[in-house]
Amino acid sequence: MEAVKFVKVENPEEGIKLLLDETGSWLDELCEKYENVEWQGGHDEANFLTSFKDYYEITKSSKVLDLATKFFLAWRNSEEMDFEIKDIHHDTEHYSIFLKWYYDISKDDLAKDILIRYAEFIMENFNEKFGSNSSECVRLIKCVLNAYEVTEDRKYYEWANEKLQA
Repeated sequence: MEAVKFVKVENPEEGIKLLLDETGSWLDELCEKYENVEWQGGHDEANFLTSFKDYYEITKSSKVLDLATKFFLAWRNSEEMDFEIKDIHHDTEHYSIFLKWYYDISKDDLAKDILIRYAEFIMENFNEKFGSNSSECVRLIKCVLNAYEVTEDRKYYEWANEKLQA
């Protein structure tokens, strides 16, 4: 690993360009490293890609979307996408962090469908499987709010609001 080199810049535009160039180089390295993505099953496996959110917003780099799509397809084709929640903290992360971000940049219909089905699963099983007193349940509520954000269907908002008021 190379030591971090600090460079003095004369103006903000030069600094922004330098930052975008460095981020683009990092992205190139990741694209090469993950050329053939196989899902390993880690709870943070694809979440690191969301660190490219601002870079993508500025550059609209297809490399970000292509890499995110590779991870989405690898995850979707794995056995992990089963909605089983044994650990609220970790088992929800792909849905609440990665999948929502992926949908936001891709507008992928399958990603949207999975967000909705996951929210429905949570709503149907919330009290029975998860109780309502755990602070971790906020992660589940966030997943339901993600469905509201992608559909604008108020039933998700109202359900989440009811749980937060309880």
